[in-house]
Amino acid sequence: MRKTILLLCACLCCTVAVLAQNVQGVRQDKERTCILDDELKYIKDCNILTSAQYADFDKSYREYHAKKNEIKHEIRNLRRQTRDKDLSDEELLLLINKIDSNQMALAVLNQSYHYKYLEIMSAKQYVQINKARRDFKRAALEKLKSSKK
Repeated sequence: MRKTILLLCACLCCTVAVLAQNVQGVRQDKERTCILDDELKYIKDCNILTSAQYADFDKSYREYHAKKNEIKHEIRNLRRQTRDKDLSDEELLLLINKIDSNQMALAVLNQSYHYKYLEIMSAKQYVQINKARRDFKRAALEKLKSSKK
């Protein structure tokens, strides 16, 4: 009887831990989506693109962000794995090479989407969009800093 109760308690604890991780992951995904939505709204409010251009840009930018986040998530996981003190030099070298491959894939992704954006808009508009993105990020960081004080 005691063993059964202990086993049930252990299962319950594990279930709660797994559910908590899932909730945290969902919350982070929602926050990321909210930030992306705010960034795209900021870009739209800058009136750099026509509505047709903006619709194409919005779709491409969301697609780009999803792929970029996937690669960055993989890089973070690989970097976490390198902290393991029990890894051999060969295993560490393999992880380092995977990190490098992912970083190169990220660079290729960036370049391919730059070309995709230039099919949607002029180079001048592209530069203005990048400036608007930097301005948004700067303002968001300032807002975050001021809210922590």
